Amino acid sequence: MPLTAGLKKFFFALRSRNYRLFFCGQIVSLCGTWMQTMALGWLAYRLTGSSTVVGLIWFLIQAPSLVLSPLAGVLADRGNRRQLLIAIQTGFLAQAALLAGFTISGRIDLPLLLALSALQGLINSCDFPVRQALVGELLDRAEDLPNAIALNSFTVNAARIVGPAIAGLITYGRGEGLCFALNALSYLAVIVSLAMIRTRAAGHHSACQPAGHPRSHWHSLASGLRYAWQHIHIRGVLALLLVVSFIGTSYMALLPAFVRDDLRGAADGMGLLMTAAGTGAVLAALLLARNSGRPLQGLERQLGLALLVSGLSFVILSRCSSLAAACWVMPIAGFSLSFLFSGCNTFTQSVTEPALRGRVMGVYALIWNGISPFGSLLYGFLAEHLGTAPIIGGGGLAIVLAAVVYLSQVRKISRAAGPAGPGPV
Repeated sequence: MPLTAGLKKFFFALRSRNYRLFFCGQIVSLCGTWMQTMALGWLAYRLTGSSTVVGLIWFLIQAPSLVLSPLAGVLADRGNRRQLLIAIQTGFLAQAALLAGFTISGRIDLPLLLALSALQGLINSCDFPVRQALVGELLDRAEDLPNAIALNSFTVNAARIVGPAIAGLITYGRGEGLCFALNALSYLAVIVSLAMIRTRAAGHHSACQPAGHPRSHWHSLASGLRYAWQHIHIRGVLALLLVVSFIGTSYMALLPAFVRDDLRGAADGMGLLMTAAGTGAVLAALLLARNSGRPLQGLERQLGLALLVSGLSFVILSRCSSLAAACWVMPIAGFSLSFLFSGCNTFTQSVTEPALRGRVMGVYALIWNGISPFGSLLYGFLAEHLGTAPIIGGGGLAIVLAAVVYLSQVRKISRAAGPAGPGPV
């Protein structure tokens, strides 16, 4: 795949054949995933009219990560990552097909919706650490890893523009079931791309685990947790991620109610808002991809500033009274949140020893996916009793406060520990 000189600045990780295949499969699959994400929230609110139920759906999708993601990280470091990911994507396909079948046939109800959301959560908890750990294995050059991580974020957020926009139109005209069916078909793209990939030998031993004397899964898990805690820079970034996961991503659970009750919109309006957020998120991912060849120095402070901007954007969003006004704010929220998640991911993987990457990303997924459902559940409950807009605004103020605290600590950490680098500091 020839790349022009200009595109090379953004997409130089695509010079690796295996990663190129993975990238193409992912972008198709993720479009389907975002279609299902938008349609699932809308279906739950249409069936029940309850923000609490929508929050519960998000809880079930993400909460299993709190327990299973670290264990999946251990498997990613000890097993064949490509084969594990093929099995995971096949599970996603089956779940989406079941959801589509029940919805199109008119047999979907709340118990079925909750059960299928819980199934999605179980599969999802294994996906992130395995997928992230596999990326480094697909590259011909180790120095391309930061760019590959940024491009992963680009695929997520490019799909975040296309998927919800299509889903909003389909849901408005044909119903949610077709979105779920298209998502099921989209998983075939990533399964085929993974089948075409030729990876190096399976089996990944940590630097502290001598070959021939394999330690238990529990010992491997403990060593990953200990490594993440002892590395002061990783610990600081994971603390920031904890805040934004609990508060920052929970607004997604409130979007259906916010669009319908506060902005007087319909499903296409929700798709428009998610697309607007996705536009900002893509710009953030491209910025990180463009700068991925540069040193990590200064990234921690930039993450704190992005956290501050995201909090302010939620405060402004809560004051919007029309869909048009909200569409001006959502790209700012999308940009700052994407920069946060992509930057945290890039930083964490870049400073982690390769043999421990699966376990550290398991801890990362625990915080990113395992903590956020509790925020979604709390947001849904509070919005049910206090209103959607006040909760979005209050969460924004809490994020602003957390950003101020984080920024005050970054300089102290940098002076005490020195610049970030691989290995514990």
